[in-house]
Amino acid sequence: MGVFVPKNEDEQCLNEFLNMPLSSTKEIMNKFLTLPNSKFFQGKQEGQSFVFVQKDDALITIVAHADTVFNSNEKLEILNENGKIFSSNATVGIGADDRAGCAICWLLKDEPVNILITSGEEVGAVGSYYLKTNHPNILKTISKSKCVLQFDRKNGNEFRTYNIKVTEKFKEQIKTYFNFVEAFGGSGTDIVNLCQNVDGANLSIGYYNQHTPNEYLVLSEWQSTLNKTRTFLEMLKKV
Repeated sequence: MGVFVPKNEDEQCLNEFLNMPLSSTKEIMNKFLTLPNSKFFQGKQEGQSFVFVQKDDALITIVAHADTVFNSNEKLEILNENGKIFSSNATVGIGADDRAGCAICWLLKDEPVNILITSGEEVGAVGSYYLKTNHPNILKTISKSKCVLQFDRKNGNEFRTYNIKVTEKFKEQIKTYFNFVEAFGGSGTDIVNLCQNVDGANLSIGYYNQHTPNEYLVLSEWQSTLNKTRTFLEMLKKV
């Protein structure tokens, strides 16, 4: 066991996001606001905020949330034991739910994608509901995507569509290009608010024991979802 030492650019990005303050969304929002065509939106209530990065050539919209369940401002040491990433602090997890998803979105920033980073997901998908009810033009833009992919699912090989009306073609694409199985149960999340007229799925990104101090991330599973998304986008470019 030792400190997490990134071996490539993808891992360096993951490490950067995992080291951002757990109790604040500001640092993540500000990072995405450095991208061209990015805009920040904020309502009157806590959690009613999001950053949307729109691209004219976007094929899909990708989503992650910047908030975590942890209120700690402590500086954590991120540890690595044979590719299992976890916290040095016995009382605070690493916030892979959903900082690991935010890292994937950042690593796909140069792809033909719209990017949505929300707040308030952990307290009822407040940020995405605020978008749905107060920013219909953005919701319309998202609906023009071929699909919406959210990177905020536990385990390493699952996808969930909740109560969204998705096409069987889309489900087969996810099963084919991600080799994921469909999961059922659980509560809603951001895509439930966002996918009014567009296919959407929440994808596993390799975290486990979320919302607990025993939270950990399997690095190979996180990397696999990122790589499979890249492959999926290459397929969509050719369609």
